[in-house]
Amino acid sequence: LARVGPVVAAGARAGARAAAIQIDPAQIDAAVGAAAPELDPTNTHVAVSREGARGSTVTVRVDYDDVVRVPLVGWLVGGSVRISAAAVMRQEFG
Repeated sequence: LARVGPVVAAGARAGARAAAIQIDPAQIDAAVGAAAPELDPTNTHVAVSREGARGSTVTVRVDYDDVVRVPLVGWLVGGSVRISAAAVMRQEFG
């Protein structure tokens, strides 16, 4: 679980960089996937929130449901743990 946090954060940063220069959700998702190829796409959720036009902020939040592979830990916390990261950047278009 500890190694997944920085990967999720890297995906959020890459997604925010992509969202700062374009509006296409597919391109933003692709940027997240390219920066965090270790994450299973079926367990990865990307949300984009825009404040307004050029100069305003855009926030990208990446949530990843990591499957717990250690039996005792899985018994304590359940079958998966949600790991989240968000990044904010200034929009360069609009």
